[in-house]
Amino acid sequence: MIACIEDINNINHAPIADAGPDQTVAPDATVILDGSNSYDQDGESLYFLWSLVTTPTDSTAELDDTSAMMPSFQADKR
Repeated sequence: MIACIEDINNINHAPIADAGPDQTVAPDATVILDGSNSYDQDGESLYFLWSLVTTPTDSTAELDDTSAMMPSFQADKR
């Protein structure tokens, strides 16, 4: 007899990501993302990997540190 038992107590849950409050900023303003309220439901360490998914045409915006808890970028376009 072969049996497969799933241990539901050892399921690794996805972390909860929180980039901070929504922001509306003027062109040339520095935008700071704040991941400090993000957490892992299983209590494991968090690692950050931020990216700008879309940017305006001709924007040169770049995150200053994609692995930081609080990266920033210059909002260069409307």
